[in-house]
Amino acid sequence: MIATLPDMDGDRALLERSADLEAISGTIQRVSEGTGACLLIEGEAGIGKTELLRAARQIAADVGLTVLTARASELERDYAYGVTRQLFQAPLTDLSPDERARALSGAASLAAALLDAGDETPADTRPADGFALLHGLHWLCANLALTQPLMLGVDDVQWADLGSLRFLHYLAGRIDELPMVLIATLRTGEPDAPEELLAQLRAEEATERLRPSALSLDATITFLRDQVSPDAEPAFCAACHRATGGNPLLLSEMTRALALEGIPPTA
Repeated sequence: MIATLPDMDGDRALLERSADLEAISGTIQRVSEGTGACLLIEGEAGIGKTELLRAARQIAADVGLTVLTARASELERDYAYGVTRQLFQAPLTDLSPDERARALSGAASLAAALLDAGDETPADTRPADGFALLHGLHWLCANLALTQPLMLGVDDVQWADLGSLRFLHYLAGRIDELPMVLIATLRTGEPDAPEELLAQLRAEEATERLRPSALSLDATITFLRDQVSPDAEPAFCAACHRATGGNPLLLSEMTRALALEGIPPTA
């Protein structure tokens, strides 16, 4: 099946994102044909990374990929393998006993203790046995992807726990051998981000990087005339564009604030 772009009519969250969506669609199409890849969607807070990840999930599902997702949280970064558990625990629970046994067969059995451990971290996933766990998680992905091509989607990877980041890096180094794609959003400029591990993830040969740009003045005008008033004046739109730098999230928040204050969209 050919990867197609989501319907953007009326979806202001994807305004001026055609080139980004084309890149995502191309990556997913290669995966559906058997070539693995890792894609990092990078940028400042509010630039639209999460919306592009949402669109990627739709594109992947439409071409028949199994889509597993997780969202890292700044408050949970000390929870060992928290992102990894988000990705796999619930989907494994939904499998039949036979399907689960196949998914965790062979070397993937090395990851079973972690994914069966509930909220506890079992002894055999501690640092001394870290390589075995990474190897097991890699083979879990291989088993799942060989049954049906696979997408792992991770939002806000800069806040992922270190164990999960090491797994994602380990996977990225071997992902070209598998019919699967790892797509992660990465907020830049975070002072406490684990830059060494993130740099290693970026440097992998299979890793591609996508940097969505700020909205242009024309896109800002389109957004404001759709969300505020079709009669929003050019000077008003230009002022909003200058104030937000074309950041979609800031622009959305500004329109709410202007509405609450009853400020008309005039020069």
